[in-house]
Amino acid sequence: LIEAEVIECNPGSPVVLDLSTGTGVLDFGDDPPAELRAGKRIWVAPIFPAGRSSAPAKTKPVYSMRLAAGRRALSVIESLWAGGLSLEGTPVEHISGQGWIVDIDGIKAALPEEEACGAPLQVNAGARFAILHYDPAEYCVVLSRKKYINKEFILLERMARENVKPGQILSGRIVSVGPSGASVDLGRVMADLSGDDAGFGPSRDNLAALKAGETVQLFVLDVTPDKISVGIRQLYPDPWVFVKKSLQPGAKVEVVVRGVYSDRVKVELKEGVAGEIPFKETGWQ
Repeated sequence: LIEAEVIECNPGSPVVLDLSTGTGVLDFGDDPPAELRAGKRIWVAPIFPAGRSSAPAKTKPVYSMRLAAGRRALSVIESLWAGGLSLEGTPVEHISGQGWIVDIDGIKAALPEEEACGAPLQVNAGARFAILHYDPAEYCVVLSRKKYINKEFILLERMARENVKPGQILSGRIVSVGPSGASVDLGRVMADLSGDDAGFGPSRDNLAALKAGETVQLFVLDVTPDKISVGIRQLYPDPWVFVKKSLQPGAKVEVVVRGVYSDRVKVELKEGVAGEIPFKETGWQ
């Protein structure tokens, strides 16, 4: 690439350039931009052979702004490819069943259909892509939207995980409830809520009180590279401290029956504490 100064720019005549090694002309095929004026400095690249030119061009070297822009774009693509970085491109045409043609600063790249990842791409609307393949000898650039999205998701998840610390109180959305625990979405990162930490009752009752889709407050218990553990009971005083002080073995209490099952009766004490009566202890018959 060579930086040159425009010294003559007249309609119908070749654009004359001043370079450090002498003068040259701009290739007619470049279609110079309307704002090009004498005194403006531009980047050009030499054309070999001279190509389309006017009579003055036969005695002067021929240069191209378009070729310079393409080489600069390829240089940027090569740097991003070497560093494993993504780039910005503009989808310009969709070929049904094959994929997209994407413009990258004048360089046409291919986006195969299977690498579009079902992402909503629009003509002339910029988007980011990962470079799947680059061959400078063939001017071949193959892009992947799927690889970029997957890499971006992993990066955002890692950043979100790094921001979660034990002792924090966060909001989370219950995604699913299983027999031993629940999965909670903390926003870009998932956490595990065990049945024992979901409340002060038996694990199965704690989990039964949770509903998929609801938002709850959570206390972060532990963060490891493999998982994040959270709890609900850690946000509240332990009611069993009160129960142990107010209720003693052998004391007579009034209860409200809340459910009758084949092996037990579920009751509620006046203090609002749930209890169970084994069926064999319900009477003499």
